[in-house]
Amino acid sequence: MSSNLKDAACHDLKLWIAHTWILYHLRLIHLFRALLLHRYKELLKINNYKAPRDKLICILNSCKVIFGLIKHVEGDAGADKFLPILIYVVLKANPPNLISNVQ
Repeated sequence: MSSNLKDAACHDLKLWIAHTWILYHLRLIHLFRALLLHRYKELLKINNYKAPRDKLICILNSCKVIFGLIKHVEGDAGADKFLPILIYVVLKANPPNLISNVQ
């Protein structure tokens, strides 16, 4: 399967997840919505870089802010709270060519 087809399939899956699971289950997102807008922009910068290290730094910066927000609101930041919010941020940012960037 070509990268373009994989990217298209990934895009469709992201839309399905956004509408059925993520938005229904996450109450923290309502608290974070304004602050998460900055993370969307960081993830969209991923296409501006060619080096894997630079792409990883974009993702890492977003993860650090998400963990900080969870700690600020909830007190502890575990994977159970972090992963759904990270998925939501990726879905809302909808970075083009996500599969190509990850590979």
